[in-house]
Amino acid sequence: ALKAENNSEHGFDCFFVEKCPDDLYLGDTITPIKDLIILYHNIWDKVNFKEILEEYLRLSELSKTEQKLLFINISLPLEYNKTDNEVINTINRVKMFNYLYKTEELIRPYYSIKQVKEE
Repeated sequence: ALKAENNSEHGFDCFFVEKCPDDLYLGDTITPIKDLIILYHNIWDKVNFKEILEEYLRLSELSKTEQKLLFINISLPLEYNKTDNEVINTINRVKMFNYLYKTEELIRPYYSIKQVKEE
């Protein structure tokens, strides 16, 4: 589930992903960052998320800290259940590695050396 920690000094709530099961409990508070994280976890393997992320960042006014928080949260691999069946375990591991690869590909332009030098 997502845990919230109120950080009024920075004026936003910090959300940390502990695990993200399919039946994710959203709690009472929904934030745009939390929505985007949940959306990414649900559709990362079905759509090209690059355009969605670019449009979201263009329209939102995320601070650098909030942007880093978003990228850290979507970078954490989804949890999978280990079973006694090696075929299912292999499928789950491949899916996890695909998630990591696709996520790194998505956020690389925002933290690459070229991007850091321009700032």
